[in-house]
Amino acid sequence: MTIRILTDGNPSWVDLATLATLAALAGVATSGAYADLTGKPVRAGTVVATLLDTALAVTFSSAFPDNAYQVFLQPLSSVSITYFPSVLTASGFTLNLSAGVNATFSYLAVRA
Repeated sequence: MTIRILTDGNPSWVDLATLATLAALAGVATSGAYADLTGKPVRAGTVVATLLDTALAVTFSSAFPDNAYQVFLQPLSSVSITYFPSVLTASGFTLNLSAGVNATFSYLAVRA
């Protein structure tokens, strides 16, 4: 699954896992998984789940100042489970899965 963004006024489809790379190509200041897009700091990355996981701790490479952010999740393959973020802290969040699954999820955390 991809997200739709505007680049130079033209709509484009972009996988969440490529957001930091696109930001760097656009000349946006980045450092690891951090980018500042129009004044909104973001964290982006991936997390791998296995059949044994129903909750995974996701830790950012650099913390936000507080927990005032939103998390967008995207499985990189087809999954038949429910997944959602919870327990948002400055340093990360918990990825909850309704059942164990072998899958990689990309995430995008954006300051509110």
